[in-house]
Amino acid sequence: MRRILIPKSHRTWRTIYVPGPAEKARLRGLVPVLHRLERSAAERHGTIHVAHGFVPHRSPVTCALAHLNCAWTLTADLADWFDHIHESQIAHGIELGGGDPNVAAQLCVDGAPQQGLPTSPIAANLAAIPMDRWILDRLPPDAVYTRYADDLQLSLRTAPHDPQAIVGILEEAASHMGWQIAPHKTRIYDARRGHRIIVGIAVGSRSIAIPRTTRRRLRAARHQRPQHPHTQGLEEWCRLLLPRALRPRRRLRFEQATDTPPAGLSSLSTPSSRISHAGTIERSQQHKPGLRRVFRFSVRNQSSP
Repeated sequence: MRRILIPKSHRTWRTIYVPGPAEKARLRGLVPVLHRLERSAAERHGTIHVAHGFVPHRSPVTCALAHLNCAWTLTADLADWFDHIHESQIAHGIELGGGDPNVAAQLCVDGAPQQGLPTSPIAANLAAIPMDRWILDRLPPDAVYTRYADDLQLSLRTAPHDPQAIVGILEEAASHMGWQIAPHKTRIYDARRGHRIIVGIAVGSRSIAIPRTTRRRLRAARHQRPQHPHTQGLEEWCRLLLPRALRPRRRLRFEQATDTPPAGLSSLSTPSSRISHAGTIERSQQHKPGLRRVFRFSVRNQSSP
């Protein structure tokens, strides 16, 4: 298995494992099974709403939306998380979902779910379920706790009297699993002082938006490299789209009862009864000029009185 190094901040490097085609195909075949095990384990332990990273129909947008209408937010990061997850923790998570814990050995290289493997994000989520449950048991009932991979977010409806006590809950939970919170990445936000930044999204009391720094990056990228894939990816991110399965379609509905079909439907063979036709105009959420509007008509036959 090939290894490559990519630069991180503070002059450090991240090791990425690149499996061969056969190994990658084998690991990808395990992904649907792992998703089912993760969902089963999360449902059994009441953490189904916690994980938003690498979970079907979840995204950074769904993670940020969960923290609307909160007065105080704490964000933290697990230091070098993937490197410190043990095979036994993944096996325990698989067992919680009703699977064979021996599968964990197939998901690890050098004893950990290394970054670059197709199964590593899901394996990490399985390993984190006990930590998520431990944190939820020690938070107030109205608290909002989410996790996007190694990024932890915790929001309260009212600001706590002792913020360090809340920080201590996350630190103790991570220490209980053998992990560690990165202190230089811990942030505390008060909604009275502006937006709260959660997974790179500015969260207000009722809406989410792109932070000003990201908008400036997009403006510079459009000016310098308008056709570059990185610019297109940044544009896609800045649209803050929900996962495709959750995107609401904007519709304008109308119904009309008539004895003749509307224009464009006259070629349909229909009985001599009255015809009720409904039209739906659907517009995509993608805010781009020149989008096509889709018109859909349905004909419903009604018996004559």
